[in-house]
Amino acid sequence: GSAPAVTTQPISQTVVEGGSVTFTVAATGTAPFTYQWKKDGVAITGATSATYTLANLQATAAGVYSVTVTNAAGSVTSTISTLTVPVSRLANLSVRSAAGTGDQTLIVGFAIAGSAPKQVLVRGIGPGLTQFGLAGALADPQLRLFNSAGVQTDLNDDWGGGATLANAFTAVGAFGLPATSKDAALLVPLAAGAYTAQISSTAGTGTALVEAYDSDAATATARLVNLSARTQVGTGDNILIIGFVITGNAPKTVLIRAVGPGLAQFGLGGVLTDPQLRLFPAGSDTATHTNDNWDGPLATTFTATGAFGLPAGSKDAALLVTLQP
Repeated sequence: GSAPAVTTQPISQTVVEGGSVTFTVAATGTAPFTYQWKKDGVAITGATSATYTLANLQATAAGVYSVTVTNAAGSVTSTISTLTVPVSRLANLSVRSAAGTGDQTLIVGFAIAGSAPKQVLVRGIGPGLTQFGLAGALADPQLRLFNSAGVQTDLNDDWGGGATLANAFTAVGAFGLPATSKDAALLVPLAAGAYTAQISSTAGTGTALVEAYDSDAATATARLVNLSARTQVGTGDNILIIGFVITGNAPKTVLIRAVGPGLAQFGLGGVLTDPQLRLFPAGSDTATHTNDNWDGPLATTFTATGAFGLPAGSKDAALLVTLQP
């Protein structure tokens, strides 16, 4: 008999998360043939036919695939094919605003989607901001974490300088904190759902930074999907600054809203009458996108993302933008 020769090579493909892909090979030679597919050079258990199919793709499926075809006269290995799974995620969410006690409590909400718990690093920074030359920082922030039922699940007053938290800061790229500082931090596994982080202080009012970091490996299936902050907004040093980081190998489309008048429907008084929204790349003083008053076509996006509706013609602001990692 004659040894196998590959006549149809498996093809490189790009497939989104959750999709499916099939690799196929064809060979000539004397039958019967046996097949063994490999990922990154390692044999895949059970992948022993002329086709290999993957369903519900996750980021971990990305890699190079090949197949070895064998008969009684010999064997041949195909060329490699690359599977690319475009992924992008929110890796970090942060809010800088004034915080204090009572009505001055800084309230930040975030949501997690997915089927598995997510390891999240949450920090309430006050004194740690002075290393950046910021005056008027909150002297002694207290960080409280609440679940969607309003039940407090975690509390930290001073982070304590422990190795576990310090290593987590480094792993996610967060700036360091002095071991004896009165900043607060929590590293907690959280199931899918909505959460609220609250920053307050018994030491008066000052500027605070609240951060939530995705502390899982890049291949984790759960995601940070939403960040919201309710706080006082003004001009100059009192503008509300929200930061977020996108990681991955593909663009991400995000909905960003600045809601003032739209809060009145929830019975909230003292709302910002005409918020203006500006989006800046990190390190730039030039806004790439701006909005003063949102327009009607975005209403369908509000519904699709689960955001509450806004009255038509309101002076709230919104942007729907596609951003590179």
